[in-house]
Parts: sequence; C-alpha cells; structure tokens
Amino acid sequence: MYKRTDNKPQTTEKKKAEGRNRKLNMNIWVSEEERDRINQRVALSGLLKRDFCVQSLMHQKVVCYGNIRVTEEMRIQLKNIEDHLENLNYAADLDVDKLEQLRMILELFHGLKNDGIRL
Repeated sequence: MYKRTDNKPQTTEKKKAEGRNRKLNMNIWVSEEERDRINQRVALSGLLKRDFCVQSLMHQKVVCYGNIRVTEEMRIQLKNIEDHLENLNYAADLDVDKLEQLRMILELFHGLKNDGIRL
C-alpha cells in the first residue's frame, strides 16, 4: 500500500496558497425567551442573523436599512402589539416583551426619519 511521506494533506497547502480562510462557527447559550427576543430583533432589523449578531457584538449598534421585508415585519409586529393592547383588561396584564418590540420599532422609525427615508 502506498503511504505518503509527509502527514500534511495537499488540499490544505492549496487552500493556504489561494488565501482561503475557514468559516468559524460561534455558539451561545440563551433561554427560550432570549432566543425569541433575539429572533424578533433580527426580523425587525431586516438583516441576516449572522450580520445582526456581528454588528451587535462588534459595534454595539445595529444599522438597519428600510426595505419591503423590514416594513412588512414592522407591520406584522405592530398588528400583534395592537391585538395585545385591544385584549387588555388591566394595565397589569401588559406584556413587557410587547413594549420592548414597540420600543425597537420606534427606534427604527426614528432612524429612518433622521436618514430622510420615507415609508
């Protein structure tokens, strides 16, 4: 049987010569509630989850661009908030997560307004 004299596979040397980098995978542990809130924020940002996480972690600020996907997600989230508010009997029943969603939507609208973008 043929055995190579060196232990390094030739494909790694070829990849290094081409300047290719490995893609890294990062994982974090979150609760179900945190996961849901993160997914809501990602959907509202209009970014891919990867881009959202990188911007959040690296810059601690997420820059969003208004597009049809963002406005549709805002409409859906605002409808959910409206339904929740209409079904409230007491102020104590108000869901804090809905207020957080509303706060983020208002921040997005404020950012779009400051950039001169019309919806």
